[in-house]
Amino acid sequence: MNQQPMMQNPRPAVSKWLWIILIIVAVIGAGFFSWYFLMGPGKKVTTTTTPVTTTDKTAGWQTFENKTYGYSFKYPKTLYLTNGLHVKNTDNLTATDKWVFLEPKQDTSKNYIADGDFPSPYFEIITTDTEVKNLMSDETGATKSQITFAGEQAVKTILTQPSAFDGSYTENISFNHAGKGYIISWKNSDAKGTHDANIDTLLTTFKFTTVTTSATTPEKLAENFYNYYLGLVNRNGQTNSQGKFQSTATPYKLKAGFSDYLTATLISNLESLFNDATTNADPILCAQDIPTKITYDTATITNTTATSVVNMQFTPVTKVTLGYVKDGNNWKINSITCQ
Repeated sequence: MNQQPMMQNPRPAVSKWLWIILIIVAVIGAGFFSWYFLMGPGKKVTTTTTPVTTTDKTAGWQTFENKTYGYSFKYPKTLYLTNGLHVKNTDNLTATDKWVFLEPKQDTSKNYIADGDFPSPYFEIITTDTEVKNLMSDETGATKSQITFAGEQAVKTILTQPSAFDGSYTENISFNHAGKGYIISWKNSDAKGTHDANIDTLLTTFKFTTVTTSATTPEKLAENFYNYYLGLVNRNGQTNSQGKFQSTATPYKLKAGFSDYLTATLISNLESLFNDATTNADPILCAQDIPTKITYDTATITNTTATSVVNMQFTPVTKVTLGYVKDGNNWKINSITCQ
């Protein structure tokens, strides 16, 4: 009996197309992932940080420190510094530490003569023993703006008209600090405030330092103290309900400054007097007003103690007796007695 060969069933065509589709998807997927990680959002970006190199513009500059008025600044070696005003027809200086000048030429400083007009300097700092009032007062031929300088509220003034004396343009910054006034000014080349770039760098180096308040004589200490105190009063001259100056009605805020001149005993006594509602007069000025002038008699010294009289210019004159004690090599005021 003959057997017929078995016929195999043909493979379905769908399997071939499935493989084709799978291959295409694989190729597309590989291409996508290659793009994503090599060029697309998935690419790792390596950042290189370049160190920033800063240049010290004041390298090699000199430093001036004013120990009397408590500030310092740096200036180029190409400039010459003069501390004070020249006395006419001499090489002597007066008003040292109050007037500080910088000039490109050394002999130029002799133009700045005490009690006389002089041309605008390249740079100068003027200091006063009392605070500058009305910093924002109107001034013709000038533009003013409020700024912060060395941590203090200040006013910058640009003179838009040339000086009638020497035809120069100037700019200045005025501010108060610790009962004293400061005016920093420099020369501009036009009304827009154009000036030497070194001026701006110099201004960034200005800072306050410790003030030397020591005095070799009791009466000089008295003068230093009342200059300091009147600076505080002039800033806050309004009075409280007892007629005392508001700036002194809370003396605990001023202890840091008072301790440069007064003993701890006197500061404690003043606190009691400031808070005593039965007294109307300011216990330091011995009055309810600010004197037009104060003069200082020579002290009587006995070993480590001393006394002197301070004359407050009223009508009539009010005399205040100060007692002193020696504190190391310096004097301190230990008592204030109103006569």
